[in-house]
Amino acid sequence: MHTYVGYALLATLAGALIPIMAGINGSLGQTIGSTYYAALVLLGVGFFAVLLVILFSSVPVPQQFEQSAPHQYIGGLIVAFYILSITFLVPRFGVGNSNFFVIVAQVISAAVIDHFGLLDAEIRLINLKRAIGITFLLAGIYIARK
Repeated sequence: MHTYVGYALLATLAGALIPIMAGINGSLGQTIGSTYYAALVLLGVGFFAVLLVILFSSVPVPQQFEQSAPHQYIGGLIVAFYILSITFLVPRFGVGNSNFFVIVAQVISAAVIDHFGLLDAEIRLINLKRAIGITFLLAGIYIARK
């Protein structure tokens, strides 16, 4: 149970920081006049932050890099697309609207991934109880957005 609570708190913190990051980066894009450079700055700062964590935690370089499949690196392209999209959208569409659609898409795609066990995920079928929960979650997000 302790691990579950810890993971839930970490996920909650990460989720809470997403709209803050979106707002800050959207503002940076407006200030410097470029969505692309704002995204580059965000990803560059993130790269160096992770590099510092690796260096100061003395994490050895994994030997399994050669065993990974090319598709396992697509996450970098996805995060770049997300950063570019949200940096562009926030000043034009708002933090709330932008994140509303991001969250709806995340909930739906996560349910599909879990239902079919895609991407090596544990299979968690979309049964009636889960479908009702997802529906209420989406309805709550929609109501909170208004």
